[in-house]
Amino acid sequence: MKKLNAKGHYVGPHSDQHLLYAPWENRDSLLLSKSEFEADLMANIQKLKAIGVTEINKFVAPYEWYNKQIAEWSNDLGLELYNFTHRLKDCS
Repeated sequence: MKKLNAKGHYVGPHSDQHLLYAPWENRDSLLLSKSEFEADLMANIQKLKAIGVTEINKFVAPYEWYNKQIAEWSNDLGLELYNFTHRLKDCS
């Protein structure tokens, strides 16, 4: 992680304990409280800061599974919820 950060790659939080935020069968529900979410994410952020990561403004949710509430809580912490997408090649 230190080497990636030193080379200018983006390094950001993904959760400290890789928690599942919402049940697979009901994405609109939550499996944790806001304080649990914040504590887990801040623990991950502190570990990143300890290795020299200073620009922390994006966040990838564990399992890339989240809902509107998690997006709002992320925003409350000043983090943009980010999700990977694949680049599609021209299929024509």
